[in-house]
Amino acid sequence: VLTVALHRARRATRVQRAECEQRIAYLEHRILSHDAETVRLTKEVMPAAIRRLRVGNSPDEVMRDIVDADAANRHLPKALREQIHQVL
Repeated sequence: VLTVALHRARRATRVQRAECEQRIAYLEHRILSHDAETVRLTKEVMPAAIRRLRVGNSPDEVMRDIVDADAANRHLPKALREQIHQVL
């Protein structure tokens, strides 16, 4: 009986460890994705937005043209969109 219980406990530990490793891998992937998105915003989106401001577009127009009209930017979270608008 003790051997069976020990075997089950070991198996449960292996399953939990595998689940934790999968979760860690997922979270690491998310961090890398967020880092890449931050770089893209810094190098592409913000410079394009600033160029539009310099030619006379309003912040609302820039948000509409740069963020809302671009499929790559539409998915941005609301908090990030608000931060971009504040910067503009």
